Amino acid sequence: MAPDHAQAVADCHVRCWREAHADILPPHLLDALRTGRGADRWRRVAGDPRIESRVALPADGSPDVLGFASVGPARDAAAPAALELHALYVRAAEHGTGLADALLGSALPADSPCVLWVLEANPRAHAFYRRHGFRADGARGLDPFALLPTLRMARGALA
Repeated sequence: MAPDHAQAVADCHVRCWREAHADILPPHLLDALRTGRGADRWRRVAGDPRIESRVALPADGSPDVLGFASVGPARDAAAPAALELHALYVRAAEHGTGLADALLGSALPADSPCVLWVLEANPRAHAFYRRHGFRADGARGLDPFALLPTLRMARGALA
């Protein structure tokens, strides 16, 4: 991910939330999502040497982002691994194509110890992460935007 991808990543992030969470979140919350401040955040992420981020761009050369992944230091002091998958989003049209697998593998070496947080009410995401060796570790939280329960999943976590 380069800083010039920031706006397209922010746009993709909002679209992915709207697509993936339409059955979970009320419409007014999804409508409230905006990309302006998100682009600034993704510019900072792109410039942070501690964070490994990847973007998937269309083969036709269009500037749209089809998906992205971002891995960096665990943000939870009690995390059982030093790395955290901060974000992995793929547009709904790309679901089932292997793009999410490729993004995850590109940003995070296979079997690397890692944690992530996922909405409890997102079984599709749970199944995807289980296929990649992640398991719920019992930690629970609350998504600050959606105010919905989250759970932490870990792979190869430290004892």
